Formats: sequence, structure tokens, C-alpha cells
Amino acid sequence: MKILLTGASGFIGAWVASKLLQTAGVETVLALRPTSDRWRLRMLGCDPGRANIAYADLTAAAEVRTMLADVRPEAVIHLATIYRPPGAATNTQLEQVTYRATMELFEAFVAVGGRRFITAGTCFEYGHQPRGPIPETATAQPTYDYAIAKARATAELLEAGQSERRETLVLRIFSPYGPLEDSKRIVPQLIEAGLTGRRIGLTDGQQVRDFVFVEDVAEACVKAALCPSLPQPQAVCNVCTGVGHSLREVADCVAGVLARPVDLAWGSLPYRPDEMMNLVGDNRKIRADLGWAPRFTLEDGLRRMVEERRAPLRAA
Repeated sequence: MKILLTGASGFIGAWVASKLLQTAGVETVLALRPTSDRWRLRMLGCDPGRANIAYADLTAAAEVRTMLADVRPEAVIHLATIYRPPGAATNTQLEQVTYRATMELFEAFVAVGGRRFITAGTCFEYGHQPRGPIPETATAQPTYDYAIAKARATAELLEAGQSERRETLVLRIFSPYGPLEDSKRIVPQLIEAGLTGRRIGLTDGQQVRDFVFVEDVAEACVKAALCPSLPQPQAVCNVCTGVGHSLREVADCVAGVLARPVDLAWGSLPYRPDEMMNLVGDNRKIRADLGWAPRFTLEDGLRRMVEERRAPLRAA
């Protein structure tokens, strides 16, 4: 089976690449820009010099069509995106990469006879929801540009998948964390603060998130690509643990793993504009459809991050 993976140099993409390259019977092609920084791939033992690589700028439709015509994959795992958290400055390329490039990639995939198109959505597509696990049937009500672009891509991909009779699966990933994560994100910041003793300012910490370990996310992507058939040819599946933790609870867990206090200035920062206080997913659908379930608890994942912060990274 030939699988094309976009976003292979990113946080989640590198872990997916690692798993695919270790899977027998799979020919993996990594879609990269020539200028992509491949340090994550190297850290995971995925030597880019020995991997099959297809070079293309996903914002250039002609390059995308040429790449798909050359590779002719049976399945695509599309992870390339520009992430922007709520409240961050607008990125002018965001819609081009997150929405338009996704649709152009799908069109090129259909043109070469591809069978299954998998892409990463985000929990932020749900927007404000009542407290409790959010099912895939909840109405998407995104509140800012990144989430709006993702939700638009989700809706149009599912419609196009049905029209073109292609298996189309959107994996709505909740709050991924783990080794090789961007150091500016909250979990690496908490761990670094605990290890160095540096004090950091935070909000009051009552927002609740569903933190899902990156290896579990990668496993969901690979299962989605390799399962013989999807119960629904066009669908959304949450990639989540089903368990919510407040930011204060995460900080307490970090302190427990480190066996030392973490110096945090709670309440010194305001919440982001339009902060979503509850983003916890219901994972019953992905358990039933793909046989996927998270293996790592929050404490397990944090322990792995601390161990691998102190020692060379080991690929799972």
C-alpha cells in the first residue's frame, strides 16, 4: 500500500512518519518542501536521505498535481497546516494552507484514482460547547480564523468525498502533547519551568482540555490509513482520551512527575479573548470504527517527556 504523508516534518507528522516507515507492507512517501527543517524526523531515526520524498509546495496547485501524478498514492494522510491558537495574530497564509491547499490536494488525489483521504481537523472546530465530552454530532461553531478554515475544509471535504465516491475521514485531534513539541506550547513550558526553577505567568488555569499523547495520535492516523474499510465512507472521528484536565491539574501532574514544585504565577495573565473553557472529546466512535484507544495517561505522557528531555529521544 502506498501512502503519501504531508506535514511529515511537523510535530505530529514526524511521529506518523516514524510509525509508517516501520510498518511492513507500506510504501511511505513523505511530502516535504525543499526548505523543510527535518530535525524531528532525524530525532526519530527517520533518515530523510533513505526515505521516499516528494517535493512540493502545497500552496502551488500545479506542483501538487505533478506530485500526485508521480506518486499515485492509494491513501493520503494530510497533516500539513499552519496552526494558530485563539488570540494569536492572524497569519495571511492560514486560509491558503489550511483550506485551499487541502481542497486542491483532494482534487489532485481524486484525479489519480486515490482511494482514501485522511486529514487532521481540530477540536477548535467545535467552539463553545456545554461541559462534558463532545460527540462528533455536535454542531461545529468555530470562533476564530484557524478553526473556521479547518471547519470549512471539513464540511467541503465530506461533501466532495461523497460526490466523488472517495473514502474521506477527518480526524479531529484534541490537545496533542509529547516529545518534540514546540517549546512555546504549554506542556513543554510547564516542564521547563519545573526543571529550571524559572517562574512563568499563567491565567487562572480553569480551562479544561483533553490532552492526548502524540504517539496515540500517530497511531490513530496509521490505523485510519490501514484499516481494510471504513464503517462510514465519509466521517469525522475525534482523536481524544475522553478525559479532561484543567491547566492547574496538568501543572500539578508535572510537579508530581518531577517530584518538585513548579513556580507558577496563577492569574497573572488574562484568559485569551473568547477563551473556550471546555474542550473534552467523546471517543466512542473512533474506538468502534477503528479499534483505536489511547494507551497513555496524562502522567504516562508527562513522564515520557521528562525522561526524553533528560536523555536522547528514543523512537517507540
